Amino acid sequence: MFQLSKNGERKLLQSLYATLKSQASLAAVAYDEGNYDEVKRIGHSLRGNSGAAYFHLTRVGEIGRQLHNIAELDSSTFSILLSELRQIVELLQEKIESN
Repeated sequence: MFQLSKNGERKLLQSLYATLKSQASLAAVAYDEGNYDEVKRIGHSLRGNSGAAYFHLTRVGEIGRQLHNIAELDSSTFSILLSELRQIVELLQEKIESN
């Protein structure tokens, strides 16, 4: 597997944090507004996020896959997925702050 420099990893981590934080917020708004096409688009983006894959955050891809299949989600499941995504964002923030 390709290995980034420490500086490259730091930049990728910061970019991943910003992206996931934004996508979590956008997904929440889209779901609340009933814009399921947007939730599906966000899920597709999460599913293929190369930054998450680089850091072995496979759960991001799994969350993305489930969001992409929005028709199968009830509000409780959506809330759980969104909570998990936000927890990952918090962990990334802690990692950034510790470096």
